[in-house]
Amino acid sequence: MRSRSPRTREGPSRSESPVPTAFPRSSQSRRVGKARLSVRHLLQKPPIIPKMKSEASLGPDDARDAWVWVLKKNCSLSPRQLMWIFGTLAAVSVAVAVFWTAQGMWMVLPFAVVECGALGLAFFCYARHSTDGERVLLSGSGLEVERSVGQRVQTTRLSRFGLTVRLEEGSGLVMCRGGREELRVGRFVDAEGRLKFYQEFRDALRLMSKRGFQ
Repeated sequence: MRSRSPRTREGPSRSESPVPTAFPRSSQSRRVGKARLSVRHLLQKPPIIPKMKSEASLGPDDARDAWVWVLKKNCSLSPRQLMWIFGTLAAVSVAVAVFWTAQGMWMVLPFAVVECGALGLAFFCYARHSTDGERVLLSGSGLEVERSVGQRVQTTRLSRFGLTVRLEEGSGLVMCRGGREELRVGRFVDAEGRLKFYQEFRDALRLMSKRGFQ
């Protein structure tokens, strides 16, 4: 039998130095890394959005000093659109009346003229009052309400000292009282619009009182 020499289980010699897992960063690379982190941190911050006032409360210069409400009717048609509609209807009515008059039925034409006159009067009354409304200005100098009815414009002012507001139960109008004078606002809007105006006006009045306007 042949004698076998014992085998050594030693692995290959590893004279090479181990490869480093991470290289040390230079000062410039560290500054670049910090700059990227700071930019990323700024981008992750939520943007600062200013508090927006509601559509019914638009201050002319500064929301802390004045509030403005415009209360108008909900008119879907402008006076110019009404004129176009009336002109179209009147033209069709007169054309039909002229056609039947040419056929010998002359009584149709006077009725068409009366119809156009009544329709024009109704359109005129509607267009005249389509822009009716109230403009309410609350500022440090007091309360000013500008009311437009047809071609007439009326302005009423109340003192800011002792100015109070409440919602009437019967009519649902907003009652503003300043001293001995009273003023009802909200006749051109519906109940929901009056309630919204009352809440915003009350909040604005409280805010002015806290800031020392009263």
